[in-house]
Amino acid sequence: MKEREFSPALACIINRHSKRGIVHVGANIGQERYCYRQCNRNVLWFEPDYTVFKQLVKNIEPYPEQVAINDLILDTVDEVRFNISAQSCRSSAFDFKGHFKESTFKDLGHTLMIPKRLDYFDLTGYDCLCVDAQGGDLSVIKSLGDKLSAFNLIKAEVFTTNMYKDAPMESDMNSYMKSKNFKL
Repeated sequence: MKEREFSPALACIINRHSKRGIVHVGANIGQERYCYRQCNRNVLWFEPDYTVFKQLVKNIEPYPEQVAINDLILDTVDEVRFNISAQSCRSSAFDFKGHFKESTFKDLGHTLMIPKRLDYFDLTGYDCLCVDAQGGDLSVIKSLGDKLSAFNLIKAEVFTTNMYKDAPMESDMNSYMKSKNFKL
């Protein structure tokens, strides 16, 4: 993606609903960095895979308002198995399932990690959460605890079919967000 290329639709949504910074969990290499820069927001990126994290840090280096943290974010602080794939955008705290049967997919094993909750961090100045946690999106949102009410916009990935073993489905996400008075 070239610097001048960014998602105008995402920028429009962020600018309409968010007035403060962005927390992005499941950062990968920071593909949205240009969009966030166009929105003129501080960004707090979280990426658990250290190899990917190093590239993220390089990619956001020109943007001092964007900071990266190498942590796995979930609603538990118990040790979990983090599954790593050769396609970094598919690594997950959930086990890989059938859609990864294509020839290009490669399971690189796993590492044990102790996740952190988002409510552990000082999120003053942030009101937008973007999550792409490969099945862990609902867990990430729940990790905000009482800080959830400070967020005006939450963009998350939901699944309508089982992509990761035991990952929450769209109906689980919708039920939780409605119970917290979010509009879908």
